Amino acid sequence: MLYLLHSYECNESKGQVLPTRIRTRHGFRRVTKTLHPLSQGVVRGGTTCCIPAAGCSITRAELGFNMYLLDIGGGFPGSEDVKLKFEEITSVINPALDKYFPSDSGINIIAEPGRYYVASAFTLAVNIIAKKIVLKEQTGSDDEDDANDKTLMYYVNDGVYGSFNCILYDHAHVKPVLQKRPKPDDSCYSCSIWGPTCDGLDRIVERFNMPELQVGDWILFENMGAYTVAAASTFNGFQRPTIHYVMSRPAWLVIKYLDSSALLIWMTVVNSSWQLAVS
Repeated sequence: MLYLLHSYECNESKGQVLPTRIRTRHGFRRVTKTLHPLSQGVVRGGTTCCIPAAGCSITRAELGFNMYLLDIGGGFPGSEDVKLKFEEITSVINPALDKYFPSDSGINIIAEPGRYYVASAFTLAVNIIAKKIVLKEQTGSDDEDDANDKTLMYYVNDGVYGSFNCILYDHAHVKPVLQKRPKPDDSCYSCSIWGPTCDGLDRIVERFNMPELQVGDWILFENMGAYTVAAASTFNGFQRPTIHYVMSRPAWLVIKYLDSSALLIWMTVVNSSWQLAVS
């Protein structure tokens, strides 16, 4: 049998996706169809480049390959702090699926929405373990603001070899959130944030303006549920972060109410069953 690797080009003027070449490799037991996932081409000038219907038709006709499953891949955003919203993606994907793979086509359609479900489920809290003050060169001006005389470098207990591996492998841009609310009159400084290793690659944030913090303070990073701790290592002996499950008090009260209601229903059913058995 042959292993087929399909490559496609997007004809934006006609809104088509056409196969450009087919490369074969021998030694495999089955014929495999490979499609570009969603994350590699969502929208280009209003055309959908991730559902190559023309390529599927040629595959079935020329090779006798009866396609029964289409996986449109993943990459769906799971938070609101993104340029391309989930609703924008679905407004393009859904009409394309209806057009090229209607419900009577006999093809099952699946996706991989892992990021969509877990991205916003985790907030990462890191602790400042070291701090370095870098003094700027003095210009000799008496009017220069003291707040601009230094930059700050913070070293925290997690980095790109741990939970922030998403910076290297997922091209993530993380934004720090202060655990303590700053005072209105606090001066802000240009800061950088680094991981705990001695590697110059272990940089989390290159430049960010925020008030001066101290060793022992906490910094938060939201939307850290996807491609973070799951791929973290213990490079240089630094352990993976401990996961704590938290819930707002109103949500906790709702859960307790539901648990109490479920317990009451269960006790009622058990009591009714016991009375029926006795009678």
